[in-house]
Amino acid sequence: MKVMGIDPGTRFVGFSVVEKQGNRLSCITSGVVRTNTKEPIPQRLRVIYREIAAVINEHEPQHVAVEKVFFGKNIQSAIKLGEGRGVVLLAAAQKDLDIFEYDATKVKKSIVGGGRAHKSQIQFMVKKILNIDKEMSDDEADALAIAVCHCQNYIAGILQ
Repeated sequence: MKVMGIDPGTRFVGFSVVEKQGNRLSCITSGVVRTNTKEPIPQRLRVIYREIAAVINEHEPQHVAVEKVFFGKNIQSAIKLGEGRGVVLLAAAQKDLDIFEYDATKVKKSIVGGGRAHKSQIQFMVKKILNIDKEMSDDEADALAIAVCHCQNYIAGILQ
């Protein structure tokens, strides 16, 4: 089974494709879609949509796991995050993929064992679980963590 993990945003979108074969997890691809913050939001959303759709077309995941939106203090940031999530969900829905959403605390607990884990702990554990030795951004590590979380929870039958 191939799972695409997405850490949504409008500046940076972390993405990954993780494959589960038996008890083994491996990273097929991962990276970050970066948008130009000087461009208007519609153009940035178009870039995100095209890049995520291209990854879906190339790697053909069966499931897409996306981090749920959390409500912070800045409503404008929450709206922009929602817009970024929307185009990611559209790209997956247009391919009739199964879409699953996970709270950040669930992802952290699944990867590190605690819901208040720091970014460095997530990155360390993702690299260890997937046997990755390259440097990566927090957005990329979060996308990998979301995919791994889904693999662990879906297979274990612990879906929300």
